[in-house]
Amino acid sequence: MEIPSVQINLDYFVQLGQLPVPELFWRLFLDGGWVLAVFIALNAVWLNFTARRAAQYAATVTYTMLSVQVSGASEQTPKAMEHIFSQLASVHSSLTWWEEKIEGKFNPKFSFEFVSIDGTVHFYVRTPSKYRDLVESAIYSQYSDAEVAEISDYTLNVPEVFPDPEWDLTGTEYALKKHWAYPIRTYPEFEHNVAEQKFKDPLVGIFESLNLLKLGEQLWMQILLTPAADSWHEGAAEMVGKLTGKKVTPKKGLMDTVTEQTMAWPKAIIEQATGVGFSAVPPEKAKEEKDKKLTPGESKVLEAVQLKLAKHGFGVKVRVVYVARRGVFNKNRLFGIKGAMNQFGSIDMNAFKTVGAVTPKPGGLFSRGQEGRMKQSLYRAYRGRSGSGSAAYYLNTEELATIYHLPALDVRAPLIKKNDAKRSEPPVNLPTADLYETPIIGAGVVEEE
Repeated sequence: MEIPSVQINLDYFVQLGQLPVPELFWRLFLDGGWVLAVFIALNAVWLNFTARRAAQYAATVTYTMLSVQVSGASEQTPKAMEHIFSQLASVHSSLTWWEEKIEGKFNPKFSFEFVSIDGTVHFYVRTPSKYRDLVESAIYSQYSDAEVAEISDYTLNVPEVFPDPEWDLTGTEYALKKHWAYPIRTYPEFEHNVAEQKFKDPLVGIFESLNLLKLGEQLWMQILLTPAADSWHEGAAEMVGKLTGKKVTPKKGLMDTVTEQTMAWPKAIIEQATGVGFSAVPPEKAKEEKDKKLTPGESKVLEAVQLKLAKHGFGVKVRVVYVARRGVFNKNRLFGIKGAMNQFGSIDMNAFKTVGAVTPKPGGLFSRGQEGRMKQSLYRAYRGRSGSGSAAYYLNTEELATIYHLPALDVRAPLIKKNDAKRSEPPVNLPTADLYETPIIGAGVVEEE
């Protein structure tokens, strides 16, 4: 059987290489490059249109900033906060293509924040105004002695433009070191059955770092949450397949289906002629996948991954900003937060990492202008609770409750803003307004005879 030969004529490319650069690009454009140019232009127009529609929809969404205070004697654990996040997961709505691309709609975004102003720690929640009642009822259902009040945005109390002659700013974002399907250490792992205090709050390190700030210093930490669809775990199928040794076939899109149908008849002809199937898996490879046994460590990781994917998930971004007057500015304040975030990580699971240097080090020809632009961008992203910057990732309700919860009973940080008064119901025998509809003349007056 004679093997067919394939010849490639390179004269066209040789001729192109001899042309001047302007003529080279013009020739490529005429010979089909215009199709690519039109595609790029249409794609740019489409992206600009969808971005504008999303911005127009975002302008119609109003937000409310809530301050949350709890009693110093609160005995709740992070489990209470997990219940709150589970309630917020219910606001996710499945958007149609038209709603998302043409109308610009998106799922609501919440921001749970730790803030230290002059060394006093506050707990804030920024919510779309339409979900304020849901947030308040969720908090009261778990923290009956909590006080929730609307406040103005604290980020407006510092200059809006950086660099500023009196204030300086730095910060960073936190991402995950591994695929988001690997879980971080969660609050059940911080329980000690033999200790007097069974639960050691992992946020103590963050609270202590926030308490160290002096007058004129502020440190902000926000955790942006977007409720995910119940199918959020499907994005981890390929990674789980690698752990188990099973090949996972990804879902086919429209282009995949068209390509498959186009190549179906050539494949059929070749398979009939050669007797070899394109999709056939070698017997030894199939046996290897079937017989793969997990080590104890792999089994532990797989179990942890499956437990994570079984709960409600949120798209998450974590951002930290330190802003202070120049006389007391100390960029090393971020080290305390970084050290506290390290305790949520483990070698075989997942961990947090800082995403590069948000503000560059001094030095270099363009560093001063670049530093100012990056500081301004960071401030605007934090103030707008923006999803810009590093890519978002998924955490479930248990992980979120680990990195954000109201202080437990064993947290003795003296400068945490707490509610010392206790909420209670009014007495049942209080007189009502209708008793005084008719005024009593001379009540309490003794007339002289």
